[in-house]
Amino acid sequence: MKLRNPMKNKWGQWKDDATLAEKCFWALIFVSFGMALGRLISKFFL
Repeated sequence: MKLRNPMKNKWGQWKDDATLAEKCFWALIFVSFGMALGRLISKFFL
């Protein structure tokens, strides 16, 4: 798997040739980053 950004545009649409493995890999990265950011924000405000 070649490491590349599979996003077509700034709205988060997948490129037409993005494979399922790429989609799963990047989804895992985005979810992990979102969870870490959410925990950081919740510790800051709570």
